[in-house]
Amino acid sequence: MKRSTVRGSAVLLLAVLGLPACSSSGTDEVVAESRRVVSSVGGEVEIPVAPQRLVVDWITFDHLTALGYDLSKVAGVFGYGFFEKDPELSPYLTKAAKDAGVKAIGEAFEPEYEAFAALDADLVLLASDQTKPEVIQRLDDVAPVVAYDVPAGRTAAEDWRSGLKATAALIGTPEAAATVISAYQKKLDAYKAAHPKLSGTEVTVGSIVNDGIRLSMPGRSLGTNVMTELGLTRPAAQLRETADQYKTVQVSLERIGLLEADLIFLEQRQDSVAFLRSNALWQRLGAVKQNRVHFVQNYWTVGGAASANQVLEDVLAILTAQGAG
Repeated sequence: MKRSTVRGSAVLLLAVLGLPACSSSGTDEVVAESRRVVSSVGGEVEIPVAPQRLVVDWITFDHLTALGYDLSKVAGVFGYGFFEKDPELSPYLTKAAKDAGVKAIGEAFEPEYEAFAALDADLVLLASDQTKPEVIQRLDDVAPVVAYDVPAGRTAAEDWRSGLKATAALIGTPEAAATVISAYQKKLDAYKAAHPKLSGTEVTVGSIVNDGIRLSMPGRSLGTNVMTELGLTRPAAQLRETADQYKTVQVSLERIGLLEADLIFLEQRQDSVAFLRSNALWQRLGAVKQNRVHFVQNYWTVGGAASANQVLEDVLAILTAQGAG
């Protein structure tokens, strides 16, 4: 990674303290004022104070959107190509990316290096778990890279608040993160206060993939976290299952009864769910008979602050329509 020089750090410190910096030329002072030193995974990095050609991962782009950042200053987004091909996976965020004219440049784990270099980026901002050290080293040959830390045992998608705070601090608007988090919490608390029996509602959250069902256990995603924050519970039978390292449980069609709950939320990751609708055990589920099954999109699983707010809006609208709590 690009390290800050001693002189650069000293000039920055003096500027923060409001003290004059000694310099052999006015040019040095201008350069110092336009750059600052920040902490990154692996060391300190010198970055522009006001980046104009920013490159980020999809979750960080999500945070920037929630913060009201000027997205015209985002040149490229790792992971955007996946959503660009199928905008319905995350309609709001995909539209924001398209409107801003950002470029898809591969994935943060496997960038399209030539496409990245062509963007002439002046800063790369990534969640540390969305890439790997060898990628950071290669990107750093072109532009300074800041990989902000993700709390141990969590992922950037699971802990959107810490990622939002880190992103806001790096673009110089920490107060904006506090505002977003406060508004989310107020909306959450107000609904819970108005629906005191909400905690008695059982929910299933999962995904349909490869003609099968994968349960998402508590702490797995934005969707599961919203359920927990609202006080919604999981069926006891699901909690007795042993989850894999990704906090998921594969459910065969023979065990589909495990999905039974007051409400079922499933991310649809394939075009057709005919195999499910024609399954006799699926048709026996109470939630199916009562039209309490809701198919959701990928932003329920992967995203940042803007997606978390969208998931909360989705859930509150469904709970209100279904009379839960």
